[in-house]
Amino acid sequence: MCLHPKVQLRLRQEIREHLPSPESGADVTAAEIERLPYLNAVSSEILRYFPPVPLAAQREAIKDTTVLGHVIPKGTHIYVFPWATNHDQALWGPDASVFDPERWIKDPSGGKVSNFADLTFIHGPRGCIGERFARGEFASLLGACVGRFEFTLADESLYEESKVPIKGGVVSKMRDGCWTRVKQVPGW
Repeated sequence: MCLHPKVQLRLRQEIREHLPSPESGADVTAAEIERLPYLNAVSSEILRYFPPVPLAAQREAIKDTTVLGHVIPKGTHIYVFPWATNHDQALWGPDASVFDPERWIKDPSGGKVSNFADLTFIHGPRGCIGERFARGEFASLLGACVGRFEFTLADESLYEESKVPIKGGVVSKMRDGCWTRVKQVPGW
């Protein structure tokens, strides 16, 4: 959000226009969250662009097989990399490496060529059973944070998106953290 202040502003406007202030004490339902197109577009784009689990699966071939014409001998270990798949121009188009929530407004699929182009939650029988819950929870948290606060980088000179060192592990995160300034935005 720090790199995309226009996205942050538009998202805050949608949230404040359609959801009650946290100060009101009113409950917000899942249906209300799902009816916010820009919130869901931004959430989907964040999950596509920065999948929280960059290396999601390891499989072992139990018999000789082929994948897209490549011979895979029995016993070969195959790794699934959502980070690479979610940025593949053959699957997402020439702007695959661009953070653009509008892709989800123009096309509910985000413009991907198949369901297997977005592997943030994997697919098929081993897909994440908590995907809908995770998406809903993420959209709720994002909406609550952006609705109330403005986020800016503490020092923009330290952050160039293509050169940010990512810490290895099960979950991807910036090696040195992301130092931000958070300011409460009044009027909600």
